[in-house]
Amino acid sequence: HPTALYKILGTDVTSLSNNFTELNTINKQLYNKLLPIFIKNANNIPNFIVEFKKNIEALEITINEDVKKIDLAVDYIIEKEGMLQIVDLLKIIPLSQKSLEVKFKNPCAASI
Repeated sequence: HPTALYKILGTDVTSLSNNFTELNTINKQLYNKLLPIFIKNANNIPNFIVEFKKNIEALEITINEDVKKIDLAVDYIIEKEGMLQIVDLLKIIPLSQKSLEVKFKNPCAASI
């Protein structure tokens, strides 16, 4: 889901690019929580997967009304396999077209 990184990091992810970015520069607290899992399980992939998954599932995630709207829009787009017009989407998402565009680009933008 496009909002997944925002939910996990709770920060503006629009500054990220396709280039490699170290987690400790984005979210030091998450980095410090996950690093020991990588170190401890460097040679035990099955245990790493179990521990990593457990820690990810235990994270407090950021979900606000804007994120809920974007998730609803994405679910609708997937359901329609991308075959829809923007007016169809605006019927189920209580936003203007411009607001929806802004929210897709930056889910943590101030509420409009």
